[in-house]
Amino acid sequence: MIPFRASSHGRNRSDEKDIRDAYNSESSLEPEGVQFYSPPGWRAYAAVLGGHLMMANCWGLITAYGAFLPYYKEHLLPDTDDFLLSLVGSTQSFLVLLLSAIAGRLLDAGFHRSIAITGATLLTIGVLTLSWTSGSGGQGEGDYGLIWLTSGFIVGLGEACFFVFSSQNAVAWFPQHKSIAVGFTSSGAALGGLVYPLMFKFILGKHGFQFAVWCLFGAVSGTSWLAALLSTRNPDVEPRKVKKYLTLSPCFVGRLLGPTVAHRFGALNVYVITAFATSTFCFLFWPLAANTAAAIAFCALFGVFGGAVVALPAACVAEILPQGEHRRLGQWTGMAFTLSAPWSLAGPAIVGALVSQFGILAPGLWGGSSMLLAALCMAYARYHAGRERQMEDDASD
Repeated sequence: MIPFRASSHGRNRSDEKDIRDAYNSESSLEPEGVQFYSPPGWRAYAAVLGGHLMMANCWGLITAYGAFLPYYKEHLLPDTDDFLLSLVGSTQSFLVLLLSAIAGRLLDAGFHRSIAITGATLLTIGVLTLSWTSGSGGQGEGDYGLIWLTSGFIVGLGEACFFVFSSQNAVAWFPQHKSIAVGFTSSGAALGGLVYPLMFKFILGKHGFQFAVWCLFGAVSGTSWLAALLSTRNPDVEPRKVKKYLTLSPCFVGRLLGPTVAHRFGALNVYVITAFATSTFCFLFWPLAANTAAAIAFCALFGVFGGAVVALPAACVAEILPQGEHRRLGQWTGMAFTLSAPWSLAGPAIVGALVSQFGILAPGLWGGSSMLLAALCMAYARYHAGRERQMEDDASD
């Protein structure tokens, strides 16, 4: 308790100094074990600026989808239901909120660099590939499935990496001024929500859809990578050890999202894409997973697409079989899983032998080759099944 100072009568200067010190100590409201300090150097301010740019490419980009919607409705996708058009933007916000818990926990564990690079990569890929989905951008040339995949799903995953990051990192650098720091980073959403729609509409009217998206790609990609570069972790904040379940949660997400997307676009189509993506991750990113942070990032990307691969075989068998043969679905599905049993037995032994003989790089190449072969086999099955159905339709006509 701090003595109530009614007057200085009866106290010497030493007593008054002790009271002032006690008051200053208690009035700081400093939690035990936490040291508040002024940020050292320019990195703290650079991190907040990076968070500002991240928010511009998160909720600012989500807000900017409203500028795309009228053009999609009137030109690219005139026959598409309004609900489906709105679903592209709502998919972004859904993914941002759904994955916030996972992203936040990984940030607590200190994987700032991996999450920032992953977010910038996904945003770059998503916006760039959006420019390839609609031909020259003429009347009715839009492909809704590809627009949803690029602008909704891939961009949404990138935005999810940036959302929690922007505010969490700002608070870590400015614990005494967290409200101001978070307010500045949050204002990035208003910046992106203002600049991106104006830029897109201006360029769209002069140069068309494809060039407008290319310009948007340049702006989003440039600011995303600049944000990833600036947003360094505060080294004085001790990270929490990551739990094993976090490395499995992306697989859970993939197992849920894979069948959901397959319901709209077909199980075979989704399987081929996700198997090919998983193979690509093994070939490109396995050699780069040389430390814990990179390994977590690899597990997150691999888990989402690998989870979809694991969840879809039964649906693929059902899609291959003709409608009249579905009474034998259990037999064919069971045969497919039975054929995989020997590989389940031999797989760990093969990986162990590869590691002992050729090093840690070999299992990634083995896995990538296996997934590439699976993608090619399923692509052939997709082609053959489609050809047979076309022949049946021609015969019925």
